[in-house]
Amino acid sequence: MTTSIHCDGFRPDRLMIISPPFLFAAQPQQNDAMTTADAGNTVVPDGDVCTSGMLECEPGNGAYPVSHNLGWHGGPHLRAPEEGGHPLLVRAIADGRVVYMRKTDTTHKPTLQYRNVRTDDGCVVIRHDTEIGEGENAKITYYSVYLHMQQVMPTLAVGKKVYRKDVVGTPGQIYGQYPQIHFEIVCDEANLKKMIGRAPGPLGNTPARTDAVYGDIWFFIPRGAKLFASEPHPFRDDDSAPAIATLYPQPSLVPAGT
Repeated sequence: MTTSIHCDGFRPDRLMIISPPFLFAAQPQQNDAMTTADAGNTVVPDGDVCTSGMLECEPGNGAYPVSHNLGWHGGPHLRAPEEGGHPLLVRAIADGRVVYMRKTDTTHKPTLQYRNVRTDDGCVVIRHDTEIGEGENAKITYYSVYLHMQQVMPTLAVGKKVYRKDVVGTPGQIYGQYPQIHFEIVCDEANLKKMIGRAPGPLGNTPARTDAVYGDIWFFIPRGAKLFASEPHPFRDDDSAPAIATLYPQPSLVPAGT
């Protein structure tokens, strides 16, 4: 049995759960019938971009927030796990609405063939609106970005509602490395201030907010567990155990079904 606990004033229907962009079959999934497009024309041996003299070799290689050549890199490169010999599909991390999408270019133009290795440019950006507490200050908007996908789900369109775990596309090539995506979670400064309770920058003596709740709080209660209206007395394991000390009144067992 599981249960969720919501603080007074919160709207459970607006709290948002976030999932990773790749999910194994052991977890509930949707739209699994999507097929993978042609892998393209990779020429990097064994997916090792360093053999092509690229600057994305370690310690960079898609590092966040700074690449190997000391350039700003807004998100990490994620390699899709494989299951059954095939890379996992890319999925929406939370409920939201598509605000931007771009199907991958299948031509061999220079911007996609840097140093003769393929980079896919399929992209989807999803807007997420949620609440992390009570009141207007708790309503926030953030975006998730899925880039370098080989194929974007053909049913997607700008303005379309998507749900957590919906398939948004397939992983693609980044400088010939397959299967990968570039992934980001971003927001503007106003929403960041709502999240952390202060202006961005050095913390100094300004405390961060302490009243934020990110998602639900879940508890697992084994079948047959005894429930008490209040914490049992420290000198007594539960109501069935004899009292070791009787200085304070003992809590009574909560009737079954309450």
